[in-house]
Amino acid sequence: GHTHEPSVQTYRGYPIYQVNNAWPDEDGNGSFAVLRLKGDTVGITSCRWTDSLGHYEIVPPFLKSPLPRKISKEIHYNAFSHNDYWRQNPLKDALSFRFNCVEADLYLINGELYVSHDRPDTLDSKRTFKELYLKPLADRIRKNGGKVYPGSDRPFLLMVDCKTNGDAMYPVLKAQLEPYKDLFCSVEEGTFKERSVLFFLSGERPLTSLPPETTRITFLDGKIADLGKNIPYTLMPVVSDNFSAFFTWKGEGQMPADQLKRMREIMAQARKEGKLFRWWGAPDTENYKQFILKEGIDLIGADDLNSLFTILNESR
Repeated sequence: GHTHEPSVQTYRGYPIYQVNNAWPDEDGNGSFAVLRLKGDTVGITSCRWTDSLGHYEIVPPFLKSPLPRKISKEIHYNAFSHNDYWRQNPLKDALSFRFNCVEADLYLINGELYVSHDRPDTLDSKRTFKELYLKPLADRIRKNGGKVYPGSDRPFLLMVDCKTNGDAMYPVLKAQLEPYKDLFCSVEEGTFKERSVLFFLSGERPLTSLPPETTRITFLDGKIADLGKNIPYTLMPVVSDNFSAFFTWKGEGQMPADQLKRMREIMAQARKEGKLFRWWGAPDTENYKQFILKEGIDLIGADDLNSLFTILNESR
């Protein structure tokens, strides 16, 4: 690639060697790379011209890797694609990293559900909930014999953040989900039935219309304030809340002992009630992600899928 400094990056577990540019830099010298294939090993190094006579020096980084590169096919059940619709390929990018939870923000406009973080100025029929999420998920599940990931032992999590009134949005959501209801976890006359996808609502949740239903295929995302109120996991299987509203720690160094104690108490309460737990608005640092994984977080959000994927694989 055209860079001004050689480096080794990682994408989906594969090492990517970034070669420095051949064009002369400020000192008038350019670079080139040498690739060596021998047996089942590939080696790469960068070389940099030192003068106009053909002399050069070898500079790091150096890459030596066995071939073929074997990449884990593990399903990352705790990985959450935050604001998934912002990606170049919504849903598909998260699936390529084998993340098990994605988030879509929805607006109800003129009877249709549009995927967007802010209310869209123009309405694009390709940016609807049906086109970006429902249809692709249904196609994948049917091709995979009833699973989002073949061999998965639990449902895929699809979260919608209701950006407009949830009680107004809920009837439209139910109508759009109806053709795919055999794919979604359900409560039928109060009894939970597990299927391919667990669908739950966050944001402006339909707190008036949804909870009284004894038969449904939609669930609620809870808040910390909802813990300890005897709300069953069959209504509220996940609890999510704002990390920065509870803690001042910025994700570097160690978390202060009093804040760590409080955080563990909250997560333990959610676990006691059979609910998955997720922090949002948490520090976006590698140190935080490694820390919270060791603490046993159920769902960890990511804006940078590749960065979290790398951390998850290194922490195994």
